[in-house]
Amino acid sequence: MSITMTVNGRQAVVDDGATILTACEKAGVKIPTLCHHPDQKVKAVCRVCVVEVAGHRSLQAACAYPAQAGMEVSTGTPRVREAQKTVLELRVAGTIRPQDSCGSASCACCSRGTR
Repeated sequence: MSITMTVNGRQAVVDDGATILTACEKAGVKIPTLCHHPDQKVKAVCRVCVVEVAGHRSLQAACAYPAQAGMEVSTGTPRVREAQKTVLELRVAGTIRPQDSCGSASCACCSRGTR
């Protein structure tokens, strides 16, 4: 079964159980990620992929949050951009330690990563 939702005003049709990140990809909307890897279990620890979901007070991690029929997602709002900027600043400043991330050998944000 598939569901239809909206990402930045674009319609996205995805399989039931897909994430917002998958819906964004289907809609042609790029979402930045650090800890996401398609061959790894979802970690949702870097918080770089946050998006606004209509009707939700808090930002949601697109890599982990399930897409739902009729959902309206915004990816480039000032609130989203500020949250992404803050996460990256904290990571660069060393406040978010690499070991707090996923630990995957192919992870771009982990101290064990090779990318």
